Amino acid sequence: MEKKKALAYREYLKEAICYFSWLMEDKQEVSPKDVKFMKRKYSTDAFENKYQEFEDELRDNYYNYDDFEVICSYIKTIFYDMVRWTKPDPVIIDNIITAGFEMEFLLRFHKNLNDRFDFINKIADQSNNWNIDYIRDYIMRITKPIDDEEDETDNETPNPLFIFKNLKDEIDNPELPPAGKLELAQQRLYDFLQWQKAFDDKEYWDFIGASEFGITARLYPTFEDMCRLEIERWKAVLATSPKNETASNAGTVTPKIRIASRHKLDIIKIFSAMYDLKWFTDGNHMPLTNKQQLMDAIAEMLGDDFKSYSTNLSQAKDKTPEVFLKPFDDLKKAGKKYLELE
Repeated sequence: MEKKKALAYREYLKEAICYFSWLMEDKQEVSPKDVKFMKRKYSTDAFENKYQEFEDELRDNYYNYDDFEVICSYIKTIFYDMVRWTKPDPVIIDNIITAGFEMEFLLRFHKNLNDRFDFINKIADQSNNWNIDYIRDYIMRITKPIDDEEDETDNETPNPLFIFKNLKDEIDNPELPPAGKLELAQQRLYDFLQWQKAFDDKEYWDFIGASEFGITARLYPTFEDMCRLEIERWKAVLATSPKNETASNAGTVTPKIRIASRHKLDIIKIFSAMYDLKWFTDGNHMPLTNKQQLMDAIAEMLGDDFKSYSTNLSQAKDKTPEVFLKPFDDLKKAGKKYLELE
């Protein structure tokens, strides 16, 4: 029974409470560096990432044991001391707004804490409030096969990637150059058309002017046309860019990037771990299921050959754990250094 991620999630929430209390009670002692650290560590995305690690571990335990009672015990024994039946405190919210100190961050921080503890209450309360049906539904939902979820999502709920407003928000990022905006619009349109060919069913009602693709007509009626207009926009922008800028860009030779030979095995280890964590998807936004396909893509990008990555990994595992894990330890040290420099 794996418990490390659940225990880490519990400690993360405990620390979050302490930091929130510190921000509320001792504002004058909190430095800008402290605030920056907490905004990064306790952002909405950070809360979600920590929860997702716990969920992945719970799912793996369920698959390994296939026993609902075992999973209930796993949840209760780890989170029993975290249960607290509280609602969002209007007094705290009033104090945040009145003080005006990091108001937006603290309001979001407060909401994230209450949302997470509401969830903990539902899954770990051992009193009469404990809701077995909720836990059973929750476990069934997170262990549902991906294909089933995809079928429901494709037919009933729009994919956020194919909502043009979302794409436009990405394109309008001021840090993205015109060429990058064009590439983003082209790539998203390609992904959409690829999904359409694979998952949408044709409906031949051309005589009334409707789309030939049923799901597209219902969920994404204008996405393709809007993408094509956006592509034309950025093609025109690039075509009318100053000639000296175009010439400057054209004369820039992108240097080839290579892996330092002594770190090739380290790169293989790291990308293999990222694959196991499901950090990559295929063209249909489904989890990648072929590690060799990933290795080939990385090798092509870096001008190398990873055909024998599996043999390399097997040989590396013959070393001591300290030697095998060294690149991961180095990354952790580099991450800590980065936080200190920010």
